[in-house]
Amino acid sequence: MAYKKKTTHKIFGKLDLAAHVTNGMCSHCHNESMFISLTSDVYRCVTCGSDCRQRINGKISYLPIGYNHLGPDVQG
Repeated sequence: MAYKKKTTHKIFGKLDLAAHVTNGMCSHCHNESMFISLTSDVYRCVTCGSDCRQRINGKISYLPIGYNHLGPDVQG
């Protein structure tokens, strides 16, 4: 009788995730909301679901990704 050895392969190895949760004003839905981030630069508003980048320049603000923070008339 032959027995087949059961093998398991780890696809991701040791996966270590840590979510960062913070409060702020969402510039997309204009509500005071919580933001959740799994990466260091992209945050998601839990109220409207928009992805934002955190900007720290004297105050912490969250700008929608793809938004030109210099203004609509300035090309950068």
